[in-house]
Amino acid sequence: SNMDTYGCLFEGSVDGSNGKSDVLVCDDDSGSGGQFRMLSQLNGGQSYTVSLTTDQERVTGHYTLIVTGPASVSM
Repeated sequence: SNMDTYGCLFEGSVDGSNGKSDVLVCDDDSGSGGQFRMLSQLNGGQSYTVSLTTDQERVTGHYTLIVTGPASVSM
């Protein structure tokens, strides 16, 4: 991708109304080509939210989110 992406992983849903969220990890450029890369051990039966944005305003485009693990992952 030509976009410089930034991502965060949250436990549960993100509640911006109270300014509180359970951020597990955020990353900007650990992946190749200015992409984010996050590694985190997740618990089965728990829901998570991924937030994705770009490094600059008004940049849009297609992206692919790849999730892998030792067990099945549903999205």
